[in-house]
Amino acid sequence: MRTRDLIRLPSPLYTACRCELMTTKSTPDFPDWIPSAARDKILELRQREDSTPEELAVLDRLATYEVMHTEVWQRLPPSAVGMEGRIIEWTVVGLGLAATTRPPFPKNKVEIAEPLAKYPRAQDAATLAGNLLKAIDENRQSTEGLWEAYTRTKLSYLEARNIVEWLAYFFDLLSVKNQLVAAALKLPRIRKKKAENVKELYLSRFLSQRFIDDFHDYYDRIVSALVGVTLDSEDGPDAVTIRGRRRRQRKISSKK
Repeated sequence: MRTRDLIRLPSPLYTACRCELMTTKSTPDFPDWIPSAARDKILELRQREDSTPEELAVLDRLATYEVMHTEVWQRLPPSAVGMEGRIIEWTVVGLGLAATTRPPFPKNKVEIAEPLAKYPRAQDAATLAGNLLKAIDENRQSTEGLWEAYTRTKLSYLEARNIVEWLAYFFDLLSVKNQLVAAALKLPRIRKKKAENVKELYLSRFLSQRFIDDFHDYYDRIVSALVGVTLDSEDGPDAVTIRGRRRRQRKISSKK
C-alpha cells in the first residue's frame, strides 16, 4: 500500500492530512524552477477548507525555498520525473501524522482526559463507548422507566442502547483497520514521544520509508532538505543524522 492510498482511507489517519478542496486562497509566486507536478499539487492542497496559517506557510516554503531547487528537485532520480507532486503530498501527510503522535498517558488518571481530547483515536472511542454500554446495562432497571420522561424523544431506551453498542463495534473495527494501514505503510514508531524533536523524527522516518518504497533508495540528503524546509529549521537533521537514526531504528526493530 502506497501513501496515495492512505489519502483515500476514511479513518483518523485520513483526517491528519485533511484534503477537502473547497475554498480559494492567495497563492505564492512560484519560481520558474519548480516542477509543474509539484506546483499543481501545492495549488491543490492550498484549497483545503480547513487549512491553517501554519499549513499554508509550509506549502509556501515547499514552493519557494531555494533549497527545494538545489537539494530536492535537482537530486531526484530520473524515475521521479513527473512524480514531484507525490513528494509534496508525502511531506504534508507525514507532517499531519507527526502532529497526531500521542505522548504516553500520565500516571494520574485525572489527567488522562486531556491527551484523549488532544490525540483522539478510534480505539479510545471504542473503549469509551464500551464503558458507556456497560453502564447502560448495569443501570437499566433503575433508569429505563425514567428515559421517556427525561429525554422526550421517540427513541426507546433499548434503541439508544443498541446505538451505543454499534458505535463501540464500529470504532473497534476502525481501530483494527488503522492498525493494518499503519503496518502496511510501515509508519514510524517513536519511542521517545515527549522528545522536543518528535515531529522531526517522525517526518524524516516517514519520508525515508516513502522514498525506499517508491524509488528504491532512502535519499537521505533529499529527506534532510524536505524536513528542514517543512519545519523551517536551519538546524534540521543532516543526511548523516538521518542515516544513523534509520540504522538504529532497524537494529531496535530486529531485536523485537
